[in-house]
Amino acid sequence: MSTPTDQRPVDVAEAAPVEWWEHEHTPGVGGPAARAAAQKARRAREQAAKKADAERQERELSGLSRAERRQLRRDVKASERFYRGRIRAYRRDRAAAAARAEAAHESRLLDQVVDALGDWVPMWAEQPPHEATTANTAAIYPFYNEEGLGHRGPLIGLNVTGGGSFSFDPWNLYSRTSYTEEASGRRLITNGNMLVLGAPGNGKSALVKTMAYRQAAFGRRCEFIDPKGEYGDVVRALEGVVLALRPGGDQALNPLTDVGDPRTRRNLLGSLTRALLGRALTPVEQAGLLAALAQADWDVQDREVCLPDVEDALRDPDETIAAAVNGSAEFAKEALRDVMLTLGLLRTGPLAGMFDRATTIPEDTWDRRAIAIDLSAVAQLAGADDAGQNVPLAVTMMCCSAFLTAKAIQRASRAQETGERVPKTLRVNDEGWRVLAVPGQAAQYQSDFKLQRASGVVNVVVMHRFSDLRAAGDEGSRATKLAEGLLSDADTVVVYKQAGAEMADVEEKLHLTESESTVIEHLEPGQALWIVGKWRGLIHHLRSQTETALSDTDEAMSSGLPGAGAATAGPAIDALATAGTPDVERLVDELGDVDAADAAA
Repeated sequence: MSTPTDQRPVDVAEAAPVEWWEHEHTPGVGGPAARAAAQKARRAREQAAKKADAERQERELSGLSRAERRQLRRDVKASERFYRGRIRAYRRDRAAAAARAEAAHESRLLDQVVDALGDWVPMWAEQPPHEATTANTAAIYPFYNEEGLGHRGPLIGLNVTGGGSFSFDPWNLYSRTSYTEEASGRRLITNGNMLVLGAPGNGKSALVKTMAYRQAAFGRRCEFIDPKGEYGDVVRALEGVVLALRPGGDQALNPLTDVGDPRTRRNLLGSLTRALLGRALTPVEQAGLLAALAQADWDVQDREVCLPDVEDALRDPDETIAAAVNGSAEFAKEALRDVMLTLGLLRTGPLAGMFDRATTIPEDTWDRRAIAIDLSAVAQLAGADDAGQNVPLAVTMMCCSAFLTAKAIQRASRAQETGERVPKTLRVNDEGWRVLAVPGQAAQYQSDFKLQRASGVVNVVVMHRFSDLRAAGDEGSRATKLAEGLLSDADTVVVYKQAGAEMADVEEKLHLTESESTVIEHLEPGQALWIVGKWRGLIHHLRSQTETALSDTDEAMSSGLPGAGAATAGPAIDALATAGTPDVERLVDELGDVDAADAAA
């Protein structure tokens, strides 16, 4: 083994010594020892260079301020990220170009082989047919031969993709853990709430009307918050009651009705004030408003506290309210002036007479099997349109929703005290985007969704498009995130045909495949993509003659010629209006193939 002849210490300031690979070409010089010495010298040079570079940078930075140094570091990191991204993009493009070139080359070779062989193909070139199970082919076409949800609950229509009929009952699906109803595994859905979306004229209203109409046969209640006044026929067919709220009318709802939980009243009062103010409450206003509510509860003993009582407490704040805002009475009066004047609008403004007095509707009305709150007069008075915010209508819808939720909690509490089953209610919030368009109101919807399991209420929010969820606020704002959070709080989403401009939102929110996106763009009226938990399917909604007459919302634009929807609803009314177990045989004639055993159960 040879050893290096030059044993001088390495001086990094001098010219670089001969590297090990140069020694290999010199007779008698080279080998492992020479390579080790050369590597040691190279490391020493690198360390010296790094040290010199660090000293140079330190000298350059010594004259900079701390902020300038921080900015310089940011610039360096940004430059590094930029060039790394360019390098990655270059590598990806180069790999993609190579793959395309290889594919084109193979295609040319295959074309040459086919041209040379003509119609004759050798045995080695023949490929066997591809065989796979439906579990695999579903990855290519997700609707192919899926399992379905079973046949419990009211019939909805035909399963176009999987074949057979399609039934849907959110309460039943929530209580089941598998399609075969075995007591194992996770629930099919974690909540019963629904979002129904679609362009006008594709069947959204017809679906929710027939769902409510058929659920009545299973002993379920239905409630409609109706800004267009179009659900009255369904409610009257079920011998329910239609409550027409209008300014200066005979009927009124008190948002401060005591339902046992004081948080419900406080939250609703705060939401009302925020909506009318058009902004969030300051800490002083929030504390003063709650103190005024407590003072009104103390002052009024012989009747129900109403909004004017809170307004009076704010107009002349006492020591309790002043202490709540950590100031004098004069300070409290000035700081709470905007809140006081805002509540006064409910007594003198467009909504006068609707929420400024005790509830005038008899208590037993809220337990009827069907209720519709007709708000068409409010919508017309406020000049509602799709382009802007309609604060009076949104406030009215929010109050109605909160009031119905409070009554549902009362019913659930009574049922639990008596050992009975909690009544099940289907609540339809039509034109739900109107509430979301008013800042701060998305939280009220979210609260109603969260209370679904305790109250037995399934909330159905009907909107036109996913972009309606962004009406709650600016992009990325807390209000918008709350509104879009409704999608995660609804385990069932029904999507009718959407405009091409909306498909990007639909694909992003629902994580659609290319096949599903194509299907949604070409849906016919009455057809919708149903997403129930992890299950997806294309459903064609079916209606009987009676239901067609009850759910026709295009009467003003129809030709006026007699058709299938001209039948009367008499037989179905007789079957559904009776309490207890419905007459299933008579009901099947009207509604179609509903499992009689399921209905009786």
